[in-house]
Amino acid sequence: MDPRLSTLQKFYQKYWPDIKESQYKSMADYLTIQTFRKGQILLSPKEVCDWIGFIDYGVVRMYTVAEGKEHINQIYFKDQVVTDYSSYFTGNESRIYLDAVKETQIAIIKKEDIQKLILNDTGYLNFMFEYLSMIYINNFERTVSLLLDSAETRYLKVLSNRPEIVQEVPLYMVASYLGITPEALSRVRNKIAHTGA
Repeated sequence: MDPRLSTLQKFYQKYWPDIKESQYKSMADYLTIQTFRKGQILLSPKEVCDWIGFIDYGVVRMYTVAEGKEHINQIYFKDQVVTDYSSYFTGNESRIYLDAVKETQIAIIKKEDIQKLILNDTGYLNFMFEYLSMIYINNFERTVSLLLDSAETRYLKVLSNRPEIVQEVPLYMVASYLGITPEALSRVRNKIAHTGA
């Protein structure tokens, strides 16, 4: 099977199960498959992000650098969409990095091609609205958790809701994602191990 179709099928089975075959085939025509080696940069600050990527396999992290320190904002896995939504929708320069945590294959579609699809079929627009609403809610809940929850609570939420982060990402990245130091993460993990939380 065409890898572009395979990637889209996996994504839409998860997020848009009633999509018509003709719809994802139309989108597949605009996709290009790219493979990124571990550590390779997909997007850097001052670039404009004019694409959306569907992850076929691998892991991508979104992070910022402030005073020489990395802060991980989000981590993406297979069957998820990766982009800088702010830069994509505003056309402004990005302020974040996207890079591959391990070898990663992504099916990429350009903004201008998505706009062509939407003009021909409003189903894509409706789905985009629903998907972005879900992304907004998830990001809002993550922001509130960083402000209000203890480090232990944040870690337990990740174990419950996104266990792949702990399973597939180095612990120092997990700590950054949680907004704590690796040493603090080690203490949280030890406490949970001893208390059985």
